[in-house]
Amino acid sequence: MNFILQNEVYYKILNEVRTPKGRISEPRYQKYFYVLHYINRCKLFDADDYETGVPMYYPVLEEILMLKSGKVSEVLQWFVSNKIIVKKKNYSKGRSSSLYKLHPLIEKKLIDHISISASESRLVKKIELFHQKKSFECKITDHQRHLISDNLTISDEGVAYLLEKYPNLEGEQEVNYSDVNAKDYFLILTYLGEKYCRRAESTKRIYSTLTSMPSHFRKCLLLNGKPLLTIDLKNAQILLSVPQIIAKYKAICGATAIIPNDILMFKELAEKGEFYEHVAFNAGIDISTLKKREAFKEKFFKQIWYSKMRSWSSNLKRSFIDDFPCVWEVIKNIKLDDYKRFSVNLQQFEAQIFIDEVLAELYKRNITALSIHDSIVTTNIDDLFTAEMILKDALIKHGLNPTCKIEGEDSIRKAS
Repeated sequence: MNFILQNEVYYKILNEVRTPKGRISEPRYQKYFYVLHYINRCKLFDADDYETGVPMYYPVLEEILMLKSGKVSEVLQWFVSNKIIVKKKNYSKGRSSSLYKLHPLIEKKLIDHISISASESRLVKKIELFHQKKSFECKITDHQRHLISDNLTISDEGVAYLLEKYPNLEGEQEVNYSDVNAKDYFLILTYLGEKYCRRAESTKRIYSTLTSMPSHFRKCLLLNGKPLLTIDLKNAQILLSVPQIIAKYKAICGATAIIPNDILMFKELAEKGEFYEHVAFNAGIDISTLKKREAFKEKFFKQIWYSKMRSWSSNLKRSFIDDFPCVWEVIKNIKLDDYKRFSVNLQQFEAQIFIDEVLAELYKRNITALSIHDSIVTTNIDDLFTAEMILKDALIKHGLNPTCKIEGEDSIRKAS
C-alpha cells in the first residue's frame, strides 16, 4: 500500500509522535499516516467528496486503526492543533462523524508515497480487508474499471513526451509525486500501469485515471489500441440545471404556473450551446480565445453557480441577474438551506444520465466506452453516433433538446 503523505508532515510525525510513555513506535506512526493518507486520497481521487469535507467515522477508524474508544479524537486533534487538517463540520451522516479538509497551508505542499505492504504491517492488512468489504458496488463502474485497467494505454507519442521530460522514468516501477509536475502525474501512473476507477457515494460520479488527467492528454491515450473519440454536451452544466430549475419553480409557484420568459430563454440558450457567449457579451467580457473562454467559465461558476449566496458582487453577477431574474431566484431558493445542494443535485443528475442511462445502455450493446463526467469516450465513429443518439433520447425524456459536440476529429478522419 502506498500512503500518500506530504513530505513535511511525514517528518513531523516521525519526529513528534510517541507512545504515552514517550517511546518511538512504528505501528503508531502508521495510524497517523493512514488518517492523513485517507484525506489526501480523497482530495486526489474524489474531488467532489473532498470539497464537502471528508467524513471521519470514529467507529470505523477505531476498527481499522485498532484504537480504543475515544483515542481517534486524540489523533485527529493532533492534526488540527498542528494546522495540518481543519474541521469543516461537527457532524455528518452516520454516528460520531465530523468532516475534515487539509489546512490551506498544507494543501499545496509536496506529496510523496510511502510504500508499506500487508506483509510488513498489520495495519495495512486490516485496511485492505476493510476496503474490500466496504467497496461501492456498481456493475457499470466495475466494467469501466476493467476497461481502464486492461485496455487503456499510452500512444508512442505520449511515451516519447514522458521519456523526454522524465528520462529516468523508463524501467521504473513507481514514481514519487514530488519528482514530477502535478499535471503529468496521472499520465505517468498510466505509463507505469497504475490506474484507478471508483464511484463517489455523494455525487454518484465516476472518478478515474481518465477524469483526473488534463483533457489535452487524451490525444496521448489509446483504448484497445485506438485513439479516443469523445461526444459531449455543449453548455453541459447549464443545460443539466434546467430540469431542476423548472421543477423548483413549479414547486414554488404551482404545477400549472406559466414558466417565465427568462427561464425559457435560459433553456433555449443552453440547448443551442450559446449560453456563455450570451452572458459574456452582456457582461462586456471578451471570450474570443479558448484561454479567455475557460477563464470566463471559471469565474462564472465561482461567482454565480457554486458560490454561497452573498459571496460575490461583480459586474458578471449583476449582469446575469438582470438577464435571468427568475432563474436567480430559483437558484437562491435551492441553496437556501445548503448552498452546496444545487451543485450536488446537478452532479447526481449528470451521473444518472451519463452513467446509469447512457453508459449502461452502451454496455448492454457490447460497445466499448468510458465516461468522463459529462462526456462519453469511445474509439469509432459508429459507436460515437450511437452514444449521441442514446444521450439525446435520455435528455428528451427530461424536456431537453441538446446540442452535442465531437472531439478528436483528427482521429475520426484516421478511423474513417
